[in-house]
Amino acid sequence: MSSPRALAFVVLVASILAGVSACGGSTGSAASPSHGASTGNVSPELAAAIEEAVTSESGTAAIVPVSAEDAARGAANAFATVVVFSDFECPGCRALSRGMDKILGQYRTDEVRFVFKNFPLRQHRHARMAAEVGQGIVATKGSAAFFRYHDLVFGRPQLTEIDRDTLLAWAKEAGADPKQIERGLDERTWSMKIDRDLALGRQLDIAGTPTIYVNGIDIEDENELVRALDDEIAKGKALATKGIPRERIYTQLTNENYKKAPKERRDDDAPPKVDPTVWRVEAGTSPVRGSPTAPVTVVVFSDYACPFCKGVEAKLDRLRKELGDKIRIVWKDSPLPSHERARPAALLARAARAQKGDAAYWDVHDRLFASSPALADSDLEAIAKDAGLDVTKAMAFVKANAPNKDIDRDDDLIEEVAASGTPHMFFNGRRIVGNQTYEAFKNLADEELAKAEALVASGTAPAAVYEATIKSGSIAPEPKKVSVPLPEKAPFRGAASAKIVIQEFSDFQCPFCKRAEPTIDAVLAAYPGKVKVVWRDMPLGGHLDAEPAAEAAREAFAQKGNDGFQKMRVKLFENQAVNGGLARPALEQYAKELGLDGKRFAKALDEHVHKAAIEADKSAAAAAGIEGTPAFVVGGYLVSGAKPMRTFRRWIERSLVEAGK
Repeated sequence: MSSPRALAFVVLVASILAGVSACGGSTGSAASPSHGASTGNVSPELAAAIEEAVTSESGTAAIVPVSAEDAARGAANAFATVVVFSDFECPGCRALSRGMDKILGQYRTDEVRFVFKNFPLRQHRHARMAAEVGQGIVATKGSAAFFRYHDLVFGRPQLTEIDRDTLLAWAKEAGADPKQIERGLDERTWSMKIDRDLALGRQLDIAGTPTIYVNGIDIEDENELVRALDDEIAKGKALATKGIPRERIYTQLTNENYKKAPKERRDDDAPPKVDPTVWRVEAGTSPVRGSPTAPVTVVVFSDYACPFCKGVEAKLDRLRKELGDKIRIVWKDSPLPSHERARPAALLARAARAQKGDAAYWDVHDRLFASSPALADSDLEAIAKDAGLDVTKAMAFVKANAPNKDIDRDDDLIEEVAASGTPHMFFNGRRIVGNQTYEAFKNLADEELAKAEALVASGTAPAAVYEATIKSGSIAPEPKKVSVPLPEKAPFRGAASAKIVIQEFSDFQCPFCKRAEPTIDAVLAAYPGKVKVVWRDMPLGGHLDAEPAAEAAREAFAQKGNDGFQKMRVKLFENQAVNGGLARPALEQYAKELGLDGKRFAKALDEHVHKAAIEADKSAAAAAGIEGTPAFVVGGYLVSGAKPMRTFRRWIERSLVEAGK
């Protein structure tokens, strides 16, 4: 029987498929001239198929539905499902596909599922055909073959135009029968699936691509994506422990989340609420575009490889054109670690500024965003040449990838004003995050302009307005200082005599602890001889394999010192997500591979020889108020969670100053 929502959805399809424009451009549909004519009405077959698509197997409507026809990676009963509406000719989708692989690679396949839905925009001439080829591969060869095709399409050099022959060649390379796919294209075999995805997207008020949902939560940026995945996995596990069948968890969480999700950013009549808090965001010596006496200052934390940041750039340009000398833009670099080409791009812009000043900086800045996501060295060289730079010097600066005081200073400010995630903006100190609508930016600018004009009218000099506005602004609270005595003997990395000690409270079964490990590697590389990282065990009660793993690592330390411990640590984290990767047979295998005495190793685990040392670490954590993992005591400052490099650098630098080094 039809659910009320499914029936309402079917009623809306006729207008949806007529090609209604969205802010991302019109979407390709059954009415697209390049793909045959349409009656303009919904056929009974399409109506029935759409109804089926929005109804889960249990008969309960899923607001962001997933069907057996969708290309998917991961378990069908995963705790969190990422649904991406994408377009094979969209530059932002291409950039997202690269970052998404890295993010999802941090999770187990039984925890996170990735689902691809088609949303080809009409202005992209071959996007619909590429979508139909992809859907044909799903239908004939399954999801694994589709994702091979997906990677070939998005991995092509630059965003060169694609054609039918190229798509069929990629289909063959992905493992499909090109003749079967070609026949399906001619007969429009998979066209209805594309229409259903488009119709669903319009029903969800999708305006452009890429659009991402995690269990029904509309995602704005990559940091929000990671936070949502972590939260939803935890919520899903909690439901499972209460007896909710795992196959029902996605529908339940999606419907709960979607109802709570704010829709203001897509509603011109109801702009999103903006936090009234004013933050002390110093402009410093950062690149500035606009008049120094502008009453409105917008400080932008951004990333050249971020598709959401690219979307914001056009809106900021429009604001500058409309407001003229009333607005200035201050740029702060925030290259995300997941975007490999973001830092090289930022360094090129900095090289331009060093060579030829701010005008050259902004010229390169604009060229970088125009080129993004094409930011390979060859792209940067072309940009440097077109901008009239000394290409050899500029590229040498980029490739050296040395620490940069300007980018590091921006990183420190990110910590001070809690501006993690891009794009992240402050209008006269007031925070607005993500690729919001132009109206949202304009409304906030107008509010701050009125306040600034009132300040000037009351006697504040125009050039002093920004400083007057932010001087009493907020900054993020500093971590508390704690005193945690060091054990007499503990595994450590780094210099034994280092002045700055970082105590790492960790759990081998904790995914966040695993995520923190590359950052600790980077810390040690950045501060050779200055930092020592001491391991402290904190296996959590809910992680049944964590304590045996901790005992195994301690025995490796007992037998082979720091080297043995660190090698075991690496093996444990590498195999954390593997089924049975921390079970006793696996631990014994790791011991054998490391050349440990097997009998002594087994006895240590059987008799819990190292339990007292582990309990001592847990007691030390409790005394310091540490409740979760990972947690770090950085020269006395307590830093909780898998924080980025900039957080560690800030407190290491503070500790070095305090130590007189």
